Order: sequence, then structure tokens, then C-alpha cells
Amino acid sequence: MRGLVWRRELRCIFTHLLIESFACFGFENLIQYAELKAAYFVADALVITSEHEGFCVPLAEAMALGTPIVGYAAGAVAWTAGNAALIWDDYDPHVFAASVARLREDAVLRQTLRDRGFARVEEEFSTRAQARRLANILEDLG
Repeated sequence: MRGLVWRRELRCIFTHLLIESFACFGFENLIQYAELKAAYFVADALVITSEHEGFCVPLAEAMALGTPIVGYAAGAVAWTAGNAALIWDDYDPHVFAASVARLREDAVLRQTLRDRGFARVEEEFSTRAQARRLANILEDLG
């Protein structure tokens, strides 16, 4: 129930900040890959507010596609995003909405997070990075 109430509150705050388009995707909103990719491309930000998150594939997807991220510092979210996101310890919808509003207004910050996201994906999550890790492990094993 908390998620639904929280989403409604976030939608109200976004409306107040004149952020008209607000889309929520969750397990109840299954969409095709092409639609998801298009949503990332046009999104002002990916807002991730999960309180129990592991690696969080949507963060890696967003970074790979250049979508800025605003997130709650739960689980592995902060590690996954690295310095490529605005990550908050405060679970307040006003903080997340204000962050999205700031990203909409601040082209330099938006581009900085995009660039950091691309770099993070290449350094940590690319096939090349995984191959390098595997080679190091195999080398350590002798």
C-alpha cells in the first residue's frame, strides 16, 4: 500500500512543479522492450525508490541509454549507480520530485550524469569489463 500512496503523492508534487508527463512502470505494467527503451530515451530521469533493491538492472539500462537517475540509497542502488546519479538517503517524495525538476532545468548536471552513466556502464558492466574480471580471476587461480 505504501507504494501506491507514495506514487500518488509523487504525482501530485510533479504536477505542482509543472512536470506534466509522469509514468510509473512496475511489475503491474509489463511493457515490451522497444517501449521500455523508448521510455528511457524520452525520460527526464529514472526515479528508483525501491526500499529493497539488489543490483537493479533498470539502473544499468538507464545509464547505458543516457537517462539520468534519481534514487533512494537502499540495497545496492548507490553502488550500482556510482557517481552517475543523484542518490538520496531521505525517502521523501519532495526530494525526488525536486531532483527531477533540477535535472530538467540544469543541462550541465543532466549531461554530467549522462556521461558518468556511460562511463560507469563501460567500466563496470560491459562485456569487456566482465571479460577483464574473469581473466583476472583465472590468472589469480594460476
